[in-house]
Amino acid sequence: MKKWIKIAIFLLIVILLVVGAVRLVKKRKAQEASTPIAKEYAVIVKTLKPQKSHVVLSSDYLAIVKNDKNVALVAKFPGRILQIKEAGQKVKKGDVVAKIDTTVLKSKRDSLKAQIEATRLQIAAAKEALVNLRKIHERTKKLYAVKGASKEQLEREATQIANAKANLASLRGKLASFQANLAEVNNELSYAVLTSPIDGVVAKKFANLGDIAMPGRPLLSINGSQDNYLLVRLPSNIAAYGLLYNGKRYALKPLKGSFNSLSEYRADVDDPKLIEGQRVETKVITYDNEALLLPFDAVLNRNGKTYVLVVNGEYAKPLEVHVKASGAEGVVVAEDLSGKELVVAKPDILLKLLSGIKLKEIKG
Repeated sequence: MKKWIKIAIFLLIVILLVVGAVRLVKKRKAQEASTPIAKEYAVIVKTLKPQKSHVVLSSDYLAIVKNDKNVALVAKFPGRILQIKEAGQKVKKGDVVAKIDTTVLKSKRDSLKAQIEATRLQIAAAKEALVNLRKIHERTKKLYAVKGASKEQLEREATQIANAKANLASLRGKLASFQANLAEVNNELSYAVLTSPIDGVVAKKFANLGDIAMPGRPLLSINGSQDNYLLVRLPSNIAAYGLLYNGKRYALKPLKGSFNSLSEYRADVDDPKLIEGQRVETKVITYDNEALLLPFDAVLNRNGKTYVLVVNGEYAKPLEVHVKASGAEGVVVAEDLSGKELVVAKPDILLKLLSGIKLKEIKG
């Protein structure tokens, strides 16, 4: 009897739980049915229809100022520096930029002049002695012919003549050496006063007043104020159609050389304020042709591919494109997008539209 009572109580509990669960499900469904559906709002975006036009694209690059006429003035002889221009000073062609003391050099010049004069006197005396020896030798030959002189005397005079000739040749060689040294000294003296060969500015000073200048070492360098040009180095796959500097466009001339696998170009610019070695900001023209120019906000990069979003009713449809060129001004693609209405928005908005959210246009 007790067993049936327990079974009946268990069944009653199960029935109550099932009834309660059914009522709870119905109540939840009724609540969900009465909850209002969330309203879907469209994303407001700007659109455009690209038109074909002449497009010029450019990218920022640093250019290096160069000048083929810049010079470095070097000392030709050792001496104390008596005068030298300071870095930054402007100079004209022919201006004195440095002076070197010539006291030692002038003393050497005077000594060489004295040696040359003494050697010339020695040469004159040697010539006269040789003439006399030859005359005596001719008389001895005649006497030897009539047995009035010995063979030994004849040979001794011949030896004296040979020695006199050798002495004369030695003196002439010494004179030539002294004259060459004097010419060298005079040439060095011509570099005692250094003048600027160009109009420009003293770019760098390598010695100071009172220092000893050494041969072959530069004293100062002068940068020309004219004929400056800009050197631009670009990757070999970049097309270069020109250079923009200070609001002007300049032609880029390819040079026959490269630097670290970068192609080098030269632009002859008109700016006397430039100094060699200076780095200046420029824009290199990388595209110059008829095309459709798209703003950066009109393209979306996703998973290594590029897309534009074309307006299709209340939605945006992605269209894959291929970038042909890009620059600070925008992007040029290979596909012809004439007549298509494109969405222009930030990447996060474009991604939302890709998910199927409606759009509302603001035509621009």
